Amino acid sequence: MSVMLHTSFSPGIIVAFFLLCFNDVGVKSKVYNLGVVVPWTGFYAVGKRSGGAVTLAVEKVNEDNETFRKIHEDGHSLKFIWEDDECSESIGLPLVAEMAIGRDEPVDVFIGPGCSVVCEPAGHLVSHWNIPMVSWGCSSTKLSDKSVYNTFARTTAPNSNSAPFYVDILTDFEYNRTVIYHSSEHIWTLTAIALKDIFFDNNIEVTDYMFERDFKIGSNVYESLQTTMQESRGKIHKIRFTYCPYTTLFTRCVTQTCLKK
Repeated sequence: MSVMLHTSFSPGIIVAFFLLCFNDVGVKSKVYNLGVVVPWTGFYAVGKRSGGAVTLAVEKVNEDNETFRKIHEDGHSLKFIWEDDECSESIGLPLVAEMAIGRDEPVDVFIGPGCSVVCEPAGHLVSHWNIPMVSWGCSSTKLSDKSVYNTFARTTAPNSNSAPFYVDILTDFEYNRTVIYHSSEHIWTLTAIALKDIFFDNNIEVTDYMFERDFKIGSNVYESLQTTMQESRGKIHKIRFTYCPYTTLFTRCVTQTCLKK
């Protein structure tokens, strides 16, 4: 997982350059200021594992004259500042606004945020100012609406796009019943709804549809999910596939529960 997070910043920065060049046709010899927004602290603190890749990616673009020939021919280069949004809307949105218009040297483009709960309001805001935003992790389906998020791009796919994959898995193993267990966070609610709809269209019965209202790392969600899965599995003779779209904690629970005899 950490390798994927580390490498995700490089394509994000390249996409950002394309957007900048589109916006700044004819601009010569500019040092573009990237505003990197990453959760360094909080419950989804991936910045501690992936944030260092920003420095490497910026250095790569600035030093590689061959790969990025056009950028160097036009005299462009990159620098960056970063802020910790803690994967929180109340923290991230004011930070994005400050970085965009509240500093002596505002940013030209945003790399991040990585959490949809921040991307949705922040992406809407920066589109008003015509500032590109390239997210390496936000997967909310709402962000695909270009009438609202017209300066937003991302290097990951919407979570709802994974629904056909789960249908194929269930069909291949001849499972026709499933449980959907998701957190109440906005992004996972949208994903769960998309899954429920496509399961219905493919004659897959959703026998239970439930969510965890107050998910926190270190809470009793692991035990709660494991108990629910065991009880749900006991209702029918064939083991059902259970979709649990939230972090490695749920993945660990699914693995251990499904392997348990």
